[in-house]
Amino acid sequence: MTTPDLPTASQPIFSRRTALIVAFGALLTFTLWLFGTPEGVLGKAVAVGYAICHRIAERTFPIDVDANLLMPLCARCTGIYLGVLLSYLLLTARGRLRGYRFPPPLIVGVLLGFIGLLGIDGLNSYLTLFPNYEPVYTPTNPLRLITGLLTGIAVAHLVVPFFNSTLWAQPLPVRSLDGIRDLAAVCAVAGGVALLVLSGRPLLLWVLGVLSSLSVLCLLSLIGAALFVSVLRRDRQARTWRDLVVPLLAGFTLALIELGAISIVRFALTGTWDGFLLG
Repeated sequence: MTTPDLPTASQPIFSRRTALIVAFGALLTFTLWLFGTPEGVLGKAVAVGYAICHRIAERTFPIDVDANLLMPLCARCTGIYLGVLLSYLLLTARGRLRGYRFPPPLIVGVLLGFIGLLGIDGLNSYLTLFPNYEPVYTPTNPLRLITGLLTGIAVAHLVVPFFNSTLWAQPLPVRSLDGIRDLAAVCAVAGGVALLVLSGRPLLLWVLGVLSSLSVLCLLSLIGAALFVSVLRRDRQARTWRDLVVPLLAGFTLALIELGAISIVRFALTGTWDGFLLG
């Protein structure tokens, strides 16, 4: 891949003025978001889920049944974003987080198949909302979780190479996945995560719920960072992680604005931070 003209080692990618504006915008947006969302760590996690997920009680794992306390995201979204976060961690552990090469065509096909499975399961589950529909099979939360995890794995390993080719001046020439063995290992670890969720232990569900919402913020921030550098024509110029501070702060700000705007509209329509009700 070709490399654009880069600033010298002593020349920052963004001006001091731009960095200060982005930092101030991030601080202001984060402060407004903090004061406008429910209290507590779990409350903030719920606010993230509230913007992107239906959080229907029947389709969400309960943290505490007696207290009517649910995970921040529904079973399917919990799986998706835990799958994304798990993939980030594994890519980091294997030194591939900066890789820009996509998996081999066969693996790409399998990953797209994972997304297709979620589509099939999601459609079958959605149609059960209509009274006269007879499902092809009975949808369950464990199945929603598993198809979500597989989709999260697919999304991460297909999207990370794209982001790296957009953000880094010299991304690493490695694949996010080399072959079936790599994919099987990731899926095996994801299976362990699924078992943790299905264990039903309140503390574990609390932690995993917060992590799933954090994963939402991470993914949206990366998308925003890629958009930011593309609009300012500073793509493919980052040399170190320090060079990504400004784009990631800008992406984080865009993520909070997006989540906040959706939350305002939803709260205006429903008047509650709870999930949608069936029936």
